[in-house]
Parts: sequence; structure tokens; C-alpha cells
Amino acid sequence: MAKLAKGQAKVPLVETRRMALAELLPADYNPRRINDKAMKGLRASLERFGELGGIVYNEQTGRLVGGHQRVKALAALGVVDAEVRVVSIPIAEEKAANLALNHPGIGG
Repeated sequence: MAKLAKGQAKVPLVETRRMALAELLPADYNPRRINDKAMKGLRASLERFGELGGIVYNEQTGRLVGGHQRVKALAALGVVDAEVRVVSIPIAEEKAANLALNHPGIGG
């Protein structure tokens, strides 16, 4: 854990690692869906700017927590690996994190 200033909230550290997209299994409960037009726009954005949004993988379950559509778009572009934020959390926390990442009211 990083050193905290007095009164600072504890924020879990997240590891970043390069992983093969084929290793990143989707979570079957992921609520986000994307239509063809939006996927085309996502691919164009990835080609222009790179992957800026973040892909999150849970080591405990072997599944994606967030970034499902980005992984699909990157794979469609022929990309085989990407920088991934890696967490190690129980399934209940994974599902809660997935909902938080997909909730439009708390995106930041």
C-alpha cells in the first residue's frame, strides 16, 4: 500500500501488465452491449489514440472486470496483447466492480 497522508482514504493498488487478449475471458454477466456503429467508432478511436480507457482483469477468476468491448475491438484490429490492469478480488467484488465500471452515473 502506498504511503497515505493523514485522513487520506485507502485506495487498493492495481498492477499493470501486458497480457494476451486471448487470456482475457469475458464475464458472462457483463451488462454492456455495443451496436455495430458504436463498435466501428471504438475501433476508429483505438486506431487514432490507442487504448486509453483501461482493461481490467481479475486474477482470481480469470475473467474481465471491465473493457469487454475494447478487447473485442482490439482483437478485430488484429491486436494480440494489451496493457491490462490486474486485480485479485473475490467474485462478489468482481461483479460489484463490473457494475460500477458500467454505471453511467458514476463514471469519472
